[in-house]
Amino acid sequence: MFKLFMKANYLYSILWMACTGKDKFQYREESKVHSFLSERVFEAALKSAQLNR
Repeated sequence: MFKLFMKANYLYSILWMACTGKDKFQYREESKVHSFLSERVFEAALKSAQLNR
């Protein structure tokens, strides 16, 4: 699941930068999808860590 969210974030960031003409730093600051995907990655990593205890 972690890799899926990371790949989705990567592909969306490329599309977002191409469409807006902005750089990756602006993507991280402005994109709501980046925030959403980052939260999901964190949640997936946290669940994985808790299950592996």
